Amino acid sequence: FQLVEWAFIYRPEHFRNEDYTESTVKCQSGECVKFSSTDSEMSGTYILFDNQNRLSKVHAIVNTPEGKKTGDYNFEYTDVSVNLPPAKEVKMPFQDLFMVGADATPPGENVSGSYDVNDNSSSNDSDGMSHKAINSMTENLKNSDVGKEDLPETYNFDWRYRMKMDMGNKKQEPLDMVFLLKKNANYQGVTVENPETGSISEATMVFDSSINSLVMFIISGQSKFLQIHPMQAPKDTGDISDMKIRELPPKSIIGYNSKGLEIENDKFLIQVYHSVEAPISMSNLFNFSGPMDINVPNIDPKLVEQFSKGLIMELTYTDKKKSKNNAKLTAQSLEQAPTSFDKKNYQNMSFMGQLKSMKNN
Repeated sequence: FQLVEWAFIYRPEHFRNEDYTESTVKCQSGECVKFSSTDSEMSGTYILFDNQNRLSKVHAIVNTPEGKKTGDYNFEYTDVSVNLPPAKEVKMPFQDLFMVGADATPPGENVSGSYDVNDNSSSNDSDGMSHKAINSMTENLKNSDVGKEDLPETYNFDWRYRMKMDMGNKKQEPLDMVFLLKKNANYQGVTVENPETGSISEATMVFDSSINSLVMFIISGQSKFLQIHPMQAPKDTGDISDMKIRELPPKSIIGYNSKGLEIENDKFLIQVYHSVEAPISMSNLFNFSGPMDINVPNIDPKLVEQFSKGLIMELTYTDKKKSKNNAKLTAQSLEQAPTSFDKKNYQNMSFMGQLKSMKNN
């Protein structure tokens, strides 16, 4: 449904910059505003908006080392009446996890002013994303200029860390996820293999902090494509002195001795176990580094350091107001196994990715 979403996201003002030249042309609705790309590799590419500033046409001409292609997307608007029977939402297995990234916040980091999963006043669409989250995603999409050329040629991983996720929604089956890890890398990945619904056979999300983006590598049948979604940079979260932090009794998880913390306030309760015995750590995913530059009470700095450099083995999140938000991650196995994603093997299906303008030097 991504093509449909374009009509609800983009407006003429998003193209009024040095990357496009603006003109007025005759069209079926009378007069249309035309934006022609100034990129030499995309000469002839243009976007049309009708006389109501609605997206009317995207004519793309791409001439890059990956190949030369031409295509049109045409949009028509007709009033219709639709009667829907009672329905139940069916999500793809990785949808909730993707929304964590699409909410535009790097994992393990808090962002002030963005969507707050604990804000029970937020109105949700289809019992899922709030309007705040959608607005945040849209704003990030408008302001981002990250394209396929900004990605490294290959994302390489050395470790596969399998965890089971149990959701608060009892109707949803537990989900097996594979975290892809590499020492001293500024990216980490999550793979959901062989979903039971839909035609997607594999989807991997790579959180790349160097370009502040979530990159999705998707295999559907014989096709491979990628999508780039901007993440919002972390901001100062201020004082969280209302939180209570307690140590938990240590325990062994998949053979590794693990230390635990319990973090609680009036909205949620989190119990998390880390181990420093594992040969790999999650330096950016599910840890306390970075956003912990805030006033945290009653916690030993050595304990913070231990959790920051360790591997999360178990995490239980309990929402005190909405049980459907509850979730539990539990380690299943850790193995050293090389995994790589070469961008040249994937077609860029990012929104307007083929029209991405040349970055300023």
